[in-house]
Amino acid sequence: MGTNRTIHIQLAGTQYEMTIPKEDELYIREAAKLLNQQMQQLLEKENVHSMHERMTRVMLFAWLLI
Repeated sequence: MGTNRTIHIQLAGTQYEMTIPKEDELYIREAAKLLNQQMQQLLEKENVHSMHERMTRVMLFAWLLI
């Protein structure tokens, strides 16, 4: 407990490096997976091609989960 770990995640096609508490890694990876799935769903099922609009909708979705 209390140790940090640097991870790389991909969100909306962009790679991000994050330094997080080791115990949060699984949570962060699952959150990234869920957000990416929502982005893909918006593209495929709702035909939303604007990256800005997809990101806005996904962030609103994520906010509702908090």
